[in-house]
Amino acid sequence: MDQAIPHSFARSIDPADARAIKRMRAELASAEALLVRPAVAEAMLGCSHKQLYGLLNSGELQSFAEGRRRFITVQSIRDYLARKLAAFPIRAPKPRRRSG
Repeated sequence: MDQAIPHSFARSIDPADARAIKRMRAELASAEALLVRPAVAEAMLGCSHKQLYGLLNSGELQSFAEGRRRFITVQSIRDYLARKLAAFPIRAPKPRRRSG
């Protein structure tokens, strides 16, 4: 089943919305998956092909090859995101000053 956006519809949609739709479809497709292909991992992380392979080469993400196909573990993607979020803790917003 092809998950591509129909061509006639793609012309009338904002490119940012098209990317968001593609990312959501990738997330839904891999919601229960243990392994994903690089294109799906790129959509999940919102990164480029070059950035993804940089993460793979640095050991940030775990993958393996099965024949000519590469698979990336979803758990390694979750762990990577958890490490990134832990490095940048969420701070409470500063209270606004009242004018007047």
